[in-house]
Amino acid sequence: MDDRIKELADGCEEVDKSERVRGSRARVDKQLVRKQTLRQRIRETLSAFPDDKSINTTDPGCAIMRSPRDSHAS
Repeated sequence: MDDRIKELADGCEEVDKSERVRGSRARVDKQLVRKQTLRQRIRETLSAFPDDKSINTTDPGCAIMRSPRDSHAS
């Protein structure tokens, strides 16, 4: 019985080692979801861009104010 328990524990240890090298599937899935979400936001933002103007994605209601020295959001 003790031999069987040791055999199972050793098998679990081998699986743990291989998973550490390969990485967690849950982490990969989360990264994929984040990248897909980011890609969708970028597409939405790009579709809102007029050809000759920029858009503030943080505060779309904000206007770009230009002065002789520089420009800033207000």
